[in-house]
Amino acid sequence: MIVRCVNIFNEHTKEFQETSRSLTIGKEYIVLEVDVVTSRRVNYRLISDDGHTPALFNSKQFEIVNNKIPSNWIVYQIGELLSFTAKSWSELGFWEDYFNMVSEAIDTYEREKEFIFKESMS
Repeated sequence: MIVRCVNIFNEHTKEFQETSRSLTIGKEYIVLEVDVVTSRRVNYRLISDDGHTPALFNSKQFEIVNNKIPSNWIVYQIGELLSFTAKSWSELGFWEDYFNMVSEAIDTYEREKEFIFKESMS
């Protein structure tokens, strides 16, 4: 799934802005994960403009360019969170381990990310 940034919304000030350290208007991003928080919002996990960080962004900032869903995604729900993600990323504590630099989580992330990128570009 590929999306294009059409606007930048600052979650803290609740205002639109022209630039961001994390996103570029007009740039296309490969979606790594979709998180739906019931009755509140939809987030896309993308690699931010630093070229490294997999961050969550409000879907209202994007338009879908390519709606192909990667074959390694599953759907799971925990409470109000409905997530479309790689199966290995759905394991409890995965993202905490990744951001805490646990080598197994980093290896898993890189493997799944490369798979998603290849499928999204084909």
